[in-house]
Amino acid sequence: MALILLATFSATLVTLSFPPYNCSWLAWIAFVPLLIACKHLKPGTAILVGLLSGFMAKNGVHFWIYGVPGFQWYHGLLLGLYMGSYTAAWCGFVALLNRKKLSLLLYASSLWVILDYIYANAGFLAFPWATLAQGQHTNLPVIQIAQYVGEYGISWLIIFVNVGISLVIIEKNNWKPAAFGGAWVVALILWGAAQLRESPDNSRKIRIAVVQPNIPKSPFPNNSVPSLPTLRKLTLEVAEKHPDVIIWPESSIRKLSKNQKLIAQITDLAKTIHTTLIIGSSENEKFVFYENDQTGEVAQGNYNAAWLINPSGIISRPYRKNLLVPFTEYIPLQSFVSWPDWLIPYIKSISPGDQYQRFILPGNASTSPIICWENLFSDYVRRAVKLEKPDFITHIVNDNWFGKSAAPLQHNMATVLRAVENRIPFAVASNTGPSEIIDAYGRVITQIPIAQAGITVSTIAIESKLTFFTKYGNVFVFFCILQLAAALILFINKPAKAG
Repeated sequence: MALILLATFSATLVTLSFPPYNCSWLAWIAFVPLLIACKHLKPGTAILVGLLSGFMAKNGVHFWIYGVPGFQWYHGLLLGLYMGSYTAAWCGFVALLNRKKLSLLLYASSLWVILDYIYANAGFLAFPWATLAQGQHTNLPVIQIAQYVGEYGISWLIIFVNVGISLVIIEKNNWKPAAFGGAWVVALILWGAAQLRESPDNSRKIRIAVVQPNIPKSPFPNNSVPSLPTLRKLTLEVAEKHPDVIIWPESSIRKLSKNQKLIAQITDLAKTIHTTLIIGSSENEKFVFYENDQTGEVAQGNYNAAWLINPSGIISRPYRKNLLVPFTEYIPLQSFVSWPDWLIPYIKSISPGDQYQRFILPGNASTSPIICWENLFSDYVRRAVKLEKPDFITHIVNDNWFGKSAAPLQHNMATVLRAVENRIPFAVASNTGPSEIIDAYGRVITQIPIAQAGITVSTIAIESKLTFFTKYGNVFVFFCILQLAAALILFINKPAKAG
């Protein structure tokens, strides 16, 4: 019973550290109960305790997913077991370290990072949503280190502090681990605060406007665009504030490339306001399930795209979303696996794009668009910044299927980390919000509240400067792999603790 209580306590603290609760400081102590629980356990028992805690934590943080159309309790059970398995593996390793009397302080954080990295790169099972680092999105001094070590370095530090505190409790009167970890955190906070006081070097300015139409989540029938009058009204309103570019969200209109009347309406709007537009156009709505459709038909050549229309009404080559959402925008392994209907309802797939895009704006500024959950993948965004060298990133989103839940708030956490990692501003144009303009230090400069139609505009500083992370990527992960390899060598050569 004590083990269950400790596992539950840890899961509760993890859940409370994320939106909608926003107690991010709890993450720094959230794993202490779990570490105490695993202290004297055999690895097999520790795995079960970790699975229980991870399952509860993931379901707590992602509870909003039960409101997604087509998502059932058994989906939650399978998803929770999969996501919880990473915490289970970590707890099993912690128990092994304890039995071999190897240093938790040195190795437990590195294993967490490696598991996090696998979780973010596990093919169609990848889901790096609401990581420990992302939960620190409002802790600006701490997350500034991401420009060197990425979000994984921040997760490493959080686990490091948790281990230090747990050792003080377990070993009693041994304050050295906690003092060491505390000194690191204090030094990092002071350094990060100094970073936030810096001014961008040789910065230019660009004035960005975002339109949030708050389109309801019911699917658009056929080719209709009931959002266009709202989008036009809000666009005309924000154009009076003289932005350099106005951004519409993902899926704000449909079938732009196939509707000449719609093309004429939007190009005329760009000419009227004499301002560049970036708009999202989707051929398929996310989460539209066709459970009674037995044809197995898959729509070909349909894309989730972003388009640029310049003030002269010229439409650029579109950016087409490269990283599609499995089981909602495509069916993984469809040629090899016959997924049961109860598990995977039939969906009409869309096609992935195959390249990045760079939109040129007035004044020789530029932006590269990303769509929806592409912001979750640090390496993907990093490569866009490194290859295209945009002045800011345009992130168009449509999270309307999640309503007023915590999902849109959690989604935006990752964007803050991407901004800091690459020292580049982000403009987040979300259908139902919150739409945000984020500077290169992760500060949310302006925001439109969730579930409201509105506009926002801000002038931000831009500079052409690649960070260490942008240039070299997740080097810190490879450091953790080397450190863990050293632990495995010691593990093999060191006898287990008696008893």
